[in-house]
Amino acid sequence: MIGEGCVIGPNTILRDTRVGDGCKVLASVLEGALLEENVEIGPFGHLRKGAHLAQGVHMGNFGEVKNAYLGPGTRMGHFSYIGDATIGEGVNIGAGTITCNYDGKQKHHTEIGERAFIGSDTMLVAPV
Repeated sequence: MIGEGCVIGPNTILRDTRVGDGCKVLASVLEGALLEENVEIGPFGHLRKGAHLAQGVHMGNFGEVKNAYLGPGTRMGHFSYIGDATIGEGVNIGAGTITCNYDGKQKHHTEIGERAFIGSDTMLVAPV
């Protein structure tokens, strides 16, 4: 389902995904994802199963989200990976940030509170 007033650019693939009103998705792949209203993605973003982007989230180019919630107004820089995480409202996720969630045996969850500032090139080794 695609909401009203959306811009879905060329080379975008949507599979089993809900897109809220006023979203902008450019040249990206979204699979099993949920976008609330006024979300911007791409170009070249990848949302995998369980990605939930709340109202007003901005995700830059070459970002990837899997099985994670990004709270309202969160901004995720380019070249970042957020997986198995809960991100609060108004968080800044700097370019090159990665959640390292697998220890070779199991995946761990990452939680980031509201209005946190995560600088560029940060590795968050879960559980954190």
